[in-house]
Amino acid sequence: MAALKKEQSDYAAARAILQETLAAKRRLLGNGDPEVAKTLNQLGETVALAGSLRQAEALHQEALSIARQAEGPQGVTVAESLLALASRAERRGDYPQAETYHRQGFAILSRAWGEDDPRLAEEQAVLAEVLIDQGKLREAEAFLTPALAAQRKALGDEHPHVSRLFELLATIRGQLGDYRGAEALYRQALAGLLRHYGEQTKRTADVIASLGASLKHQGRYEEAAALLERSLAIRRRILGDRHEEVGHSLLHLAECRRKLGQPEAALTLARQSLSTLETTLGREHPYVAYPLQAIALVLRDQGRTAAAERHFRRALELLSRSVPAGHPQIASAKVELVGCLITLERPDEALRLLRDAEPILAATFGPGSPKGAQGPGAARNARARRQRLKGGRELRPPR
Repeated sequence: MAALKKEQSDYAAARAILQETLAAKRRLLGNGDPEVAKTLNQLGETVALAGSLRQAEALHQEALSIARQAEGPQGVTVAESLLALASRAERRGDYPQAETYHRQGFAILSRAWGEDDPRLAEEQAVLAEVLIDQGKLREAEAFLTPALAAQRKALGDEHPHVSRLFELLATIRGQLGDYRGAEALYRQALAGLLRHYGEQTKRTADVIASLGASLKHQGRYEEAAALLERSLAIRRRILGDRHEEVGHSLLHLAECRRKLGQPEAALTLARQSLSTLETTLGREHPYVAYPLQAIALVLRDQGRTAAAERHFRRALELLSRSVPAGHPQIASAKVELVGCLITLERPDEALRLLRDAEPILAATFGPGSPKGAQGPGAARNARARRQRLKGGRELRPPR
């Protein structure tokens, strides 16, 4: 019954059922039984879906301790606890720790079940997600492609686990700039989820939002905004206004409104997204960088370049603390900051930032792609501005 309530996104009901189950198991089996650990993990997952990450991690740590004492280091419940902790670490933005937990848990399950077991599908998805978060896009794609083929054969195209793999491959294609390829994969994922769960669930809302984002990147802003509004309404109904996923929906909507020539609406939505993500994830979480960038873009469009620079710098600072130095998101953040520096007549500083960003973007996306060409384009602008300044052109004061 708890699993059904969770699938229906009724997390309060699922949590109440699991708390009753946990109390009964502790009473009947004792605190050291593996069944207690399993229920702790189920409760932790439900609590995390409702947005309480710290409480969820404490439940998973308790489960891991019980499982190691009861089953030894290679037990299946040990693996399940490690994988749950990996998901929580990923949500916190600690991607290296998430990868470590996940590889440990995945290795245990692969040995216990066999590498082709369909039960590994969800764990394959989580490991791929951790690799994506660290910018290891090609590695994640190479891992996911055979996994998807095996799971489609075992489970069929409409199984929720297969939909999850479609969704992650779509994320990779999108981050590599292949937005049409991403759209096709998101539509496959959405078809399976709609048939299995219907529309009014968190998972379905997530894919609707991602599909909207892929249309946004193709310049189809009206279509994208309609999908994002649809997803936002579902997320608010299920999760409430102060939830991480609501913050992401607000961010994508802000970007659409900016592109549609609605700067004030865009600024309001981006600030709502920033407030929501800072409240739910903390001010230092790397996801907070993205609404900061959205606010900066609107400010830059309005000619408020100095204010835009401050927001871009804060975003770059957050990303630099949490993801590897060669991550393409850091390179893209540097390129956005460079645009402000050029306008503010600081081309030398701009060129210093681009030295690291250019090769990363070219290697990740290809030198001929729009994203791969961002670095060289910005460098040409910076060199031209420097040349004009050397020619004695009067400097404009920063705004």
